[in-house]
Amino acid sequence: MSTAPAHAPPRDTVPPRPAEPGGAAPALPRPLTSFVGRAREVTAVRALLGRPDVQLVTLSGPGGVGKTRLAQRVVEDLAGLPDFADGIWFVALAPVRDPALVASTIVQALGVRPVADQPPEHALTDFLRDRQALLILDNFEHVLEAGPLVTALLMTCPSLKILVTSRAVLRVSGEHVFVVPPMALLDADHLLPIELLRESDAVRLFVVRAAASAADFALTLDNAPAVVEICRRLDGLPLAIELAAARMGAFTPETLRRRLEERLSLLAGGPRDQPPRLRSMRDAIAWSYDLLDPDEQHLFRRLAVFVGGWTLDAMEAIVGPRGDEGDEEPALLLSSVLDALASLIDRSLVQQALGLAGESRFTMLETIREFALAQLVASGEAEAVHRRHERFFLALAERATLANYRPDGLQLLACQEADHANLRAALAWLERQRDLDDLSRLVTALANFWSLEGHLHEGQAWLEHVLAQGRDWTSPRRAMELIWLGLIVWLQGDDARALDLLDESLTLTSGDGDSVARFHGFTVRGYVLLSLGDLAHSAAHQAEALAMLPSLGDEAWMSCAASNQLGNLGNVALARGDIAAAESYFTQALDRQRALGYAPGTSHVLASQPILGLADVARAQGDLTTALARYQEALRLSREFRHVKVTGDALGGVAATLAAAGRWEQAARLFGAAESFHAKTGIPFYLDRQRALGLPEPWRRADESCGCEQPLRDALADQPHAMLPALPDPPAAARRWSEGQSLSIDEAAAEAMAARLHDAPAVDDHAGLTPREREVLRLLVDGKTDQEIAAALFISRRTAGTHVRHIYDKLDVTSRAAATAFAVRHGLV
Repeated sequence: MSTAPAHAPPRDTVPPRPAEPGGAAPALPRPLTSFVGRAREVTAVRALLGRPDVQLVTLSGPGGVGKTRLAQRVVEDLAGLPDFADGIWFVALAPVRDPALVASTIVQALGVRPVADQPPEHALTDFLRDRQALLILDNFEHVLEAGPLVTALLMTCPSLKILVTSRAVLRVSGEHVFVVPPMALLDADHLLPIELLRESDAVRLFVVRAAASAADFALTLDNAPAVVEICRRLDGLPLAIELAAARMGAFTPETLRRRLEERLSLLAGGPRDQPPRLRSMRDAIAWSYDLLDPDEQHLFRRLAVFVGGWTLDAMEAIVGPRGDEGDEEPALLLSSVLDALASLIDRSLVQQALGLAGESRFTMLETIREFALAQLVASGEAEAVHRRHERFFLALAERATLANYRPDGLQLLACQEADHANLRAALAWLERQRDLDDLSRLVTALANFWSLEGHLHEGQAWLEHVLAQGRDWTSPRRAMELIWLGLIVWLQGDDARALDLLDESLTLTSGDGDSVARFHGFTVRGYVLLSLGDLAHSAAHQAEALAMLPSLGDEAWMSCAASNQLGNLGNVALARGDIAAAESYFTQALDRQRALGYAPGTSHVLASQPILGLADVARAQGDLTTALARYQEALRLSREFRHVKVTGDALGGVAATLAAAGRWEQAARLFGAAESFHAKTGIPFYLDRQRALGLPEPWRRADESCGCEQPLRDALADQPHAMLPALPDPPAAARRWSEGQSLSIDEAAAEAMAARLHDAPAVDDHAGLTPREREVLRLLVDGKTDQEIAAALFISRRTAGTHVRHIYDKLDVTSRAAATAFAVRHGLV
C-alpha cells in the first residue's frame, strides 16, 4: 500500500503520530516520470477545490485516462496553502478489497492511533474535525459501498475537503463530479505546423515517453502523421499512449501505427514497478470489467457490437426483451438493461452524448470496445448478437429508403448519418456471412442515403458489388439497384454510363408489380437526358413519371414526388429559355414542399432540382437580390440536412450571383471553395454542370449584361472554368480563388450566408460587438432560439449560447426583448 502522512517521515523509521497544524509540506507520492499537459484540467479541478461550497470532488473516467496523475499534479500546487494548512494526505485504496476496511486504511495513512474498543471512524472524525485539510482517496471504484463514510466525515469536519479518484462516481450527497477527458485529439488528415503539433498534449506525451525509450526519437514532418494517428487510435488515453511510446525502441511510428489494428495485444510491457492493472491496457480495462455484476458484464460485452455508438432503441433490440426465438442467451428485462447501462456510465465504461438527431446517444472508447468485443467472442454470443445488430440496422435503412420524399426525411437522414459506422459494420458482417440476399436489401436501402449525403464512391462500390453477384433477384430489386447506381454515376458526371444503366433498368420493369421502380427509372433517366441536352425526351420522361404517381403511394409521398417532377419540368423550361414557364413550374413545386413543411425538398426546388432551381430563374431575370436570398435559403437548409449536391449548387449559385453583381473578389473565393468541395465529393463543379446545359439566349443576356461570360480562369491561364466579370486585377482574383480552395465547407457556407450584394451601411456599434456577434444579434432580433442560431451559422448550440451571453453583457441587458430594443434603437441590425 502506497500511503504517506503529511507531516512525518516514512512510517518505517518513526512511530506514527498525528500531524500538527502548520507543519511542513506533505510528503506526497512522487511519480518518477514527468507530468505532461492537462493545464486546463488542473486549473478546473483547483478551482473546484477552492470553492467554499465544495467539499467533495470526484475525478471520474475510464482506466488509463490519468485520474491519479491529475490528482497528484493538482495537490502539488495546493501544498502549503492556507486552505489546507493542517495537512494533505494521499491514501491508495487499490489494494483494499473490503469496503469495511477503508476507514482503517485511512487511519493508518494519517498515522492516527485508534482508541481501543472504538471503530476507526471515530478516531478519524476526532482527528479531522477541526482541521483545514485535504484527503485524497485514490482508486475508490471497487469500494463504493464505503461512500457513506466519506459523507459522514464531511458532515462532521466542516473544514475538510476530499478529492476522490474513481472509475465510478460515488453517488453521495455533495459530490461534484469532474469527468477527466482523454487528451484532445488532432485530425490526422489536417495536420498543423510542426510547432503547433508539439503543443498538443497527446503528441507531447508520446514524444516525451518515446524519447525515454529511444534517445534519438524526435517529432518530424515525416513521422508526425503517424504519431497523430497513433494518438487518435488510442482514444487519447494517456496510459495507452505511454505504453505505445515505450515501443519506439523496437518500432518506427509508421510500423507501430499499422500494428495498432489489434491495440490491446500491443499495449503491454509497462514498468514492472507499477501495479499489474497499469502494465497493460488489457489489465487496466479488465480491472473495471471484473467489478461488474453478471447483468452488467452481459450488457457490456453485447454493446461491443456497436461501432460509433448507439441509441436506447438500438440497445433494446440487441440486449432487451425482443430476443430471437432459439437464442440460448436469455434476454434481460428492459429495466435491468437500463440499470446496467447507468452503472456502465457511472463506471466510465460508457459515455453519454447528444446525437445528430437530437436523441441520447452512447459510446465506448475504441480501446475499451476492443476488450468488450473479445469478451463477446469468448462468451459464444457473437453470432446471435451480430445478427440482431444487422436486422435492426437493415430495418432502419429500409424505413429511410426514400427519405427525400417524406416529411420526416430530415430525422431519418440524421439517424442514418449518426449510425453510418453501424451501417458499414452491418454491411461488412453480411459480406463475411455471404448473406447476399440481406446484403442486397441493405445496399439498395442505403443507396438514397449515399447519394444525398455525398458518400458516392462508397455507394458506387457496394452497388457494383451486389450487381456483380449475378443473383436472380426479383426484377424490381435489380432494377432499383441499377437505377441507384445510374443516379450515383450521373451525380459524378458520367452521363453515358448512367444512361446505359437506366436503359437496362427499364427493360426489367414492364410488369404491373414494377411500377415504383419504373417511376424512379423514368425520373432519373430524365435527369440524365437533361444533362445531355435532350430536352424533349427529358420532358416526356418527367411527364410520364408524373402520370404514374396516383397509383404509387400515400398522399404525402405523392405530393413530394409530384413536386420533384414539376421541378424537373422547370429545368427543361429554363433550358429552353421559357423563363415564365420555368418560374411557374418551380413555384408550384415550392408551394407543395412548403405545404408539407419539408425542408430538404424546399432546398431542392430553390437551387438544384435536379440541376437548376427557382434561384436560377431569378438570376436569369436579372433579379440578383432575390436570387441571392434563394440560394442562401437553399444553402442553409441543405447544410441542416447535409445534402451535398444542393450544398455545392447553392454555394456556386451564391458565387455566380456575386459575380453578376460585380463583386468579383468574393465571388472568386466562393468559386474556389465550391470547386474544392466538388473535388472532394466527386460531384461535378457547379459551373461545368450548368454550362453543359447549353443555356439559351435569355440566360446568356442576363449574364452578359455584366460581362459574366468571360471565364475568370481563362484570364488566369490555368483555370478554365468559371464565369466572372472582366477583372481589374487577375492576380488578385487568383489569390482569392486559392484562398477559397483552402476553406472548409463550414467556413465557405458561413461566408456565403453572410454575403451581400452591396456594402452594408455604417452602424452605431459603440457596444463593441464583433462581426460574429452582430450576426447572432440579427438572428436574435428575428426571434431565433439558440438552436436555430446555431443551425443558421453552422456553429454548436453551446457556442451560440455563449455569443448570446456576451451580447447581453456588452449591451448591458438581461433579456432578448431588451437586446432587440437596443439593437433597433442603435441601428445594430
